[in-house]
Amino acid sequence: MPDAITGLWAAATTPFTADGAIDHAAFVRGARRLLDNGCDGMVLFGSCGEGPSLSIAQRLAATEAVLAAGIPVGTLALGTGCPAIQDTIALTKGALSLGVTRAMILPPYYFAGVSAQGIEDAFAAILDGIADDRLSACLYHIPQVCGVGVPAEVLGNMRRRYGPTVSGVKDSSGDWATFQAFRKAAPDVAALVGAEVL
Repeated sequence: MPDAITGLWAAATTPFTADGAIDHAAFVRGARRLLDNGCDGMVLFGSCGEGPSLSIAQRLAATEAVLAAGIPVGTLALGTGCPAIQDTIALTKGALSLGVTRAMILPPYYFAGVSAQGIEDAFAAILDGIADDRLSACLYHIPQVCGVGVPAEVLGNMRRRYGPTVSGVKDSSGDWATFQAFRKAAPDVAALVGAEVL
């Protein structure tokens, strides 16, 4: 059964070298610093981690470097949401192949104004394409950045359809009413607050 993200998890930033490559050594030092200072885990390649700016290969190579340095796999989650559904599937499968089972998944973004049904259909296509019971998917709601949100009813429907595979929601909207709507729609799902204002 997939494990939801619980406790204090930090959004890990991604350091770069002067030529624009990910600085793997600094990335590992940052990961260790987070764990040494009380974090239960970290999300790699979310919004603060430059995820949308990096290729699938870059994200997976940096994750391999962190794991090779001895960072426990159970302390990691990856931001795997991409504009293209097939890229989200490929990145999430790549993470699972490394043993990282927790993924924070944005809805496909850029094209705003998508209906709730369209967002649900996209998430279903992603989870059906991954088709791995090890996956612990945390749906990522940050509409002010990506332009597409996760409606509360979509979270509830996805939990009913996919059970514990849909283990959480990260609400970075900063809107308390939205957070309450997520809790009402799926009370048994881990709800992570990603906005410091709350």
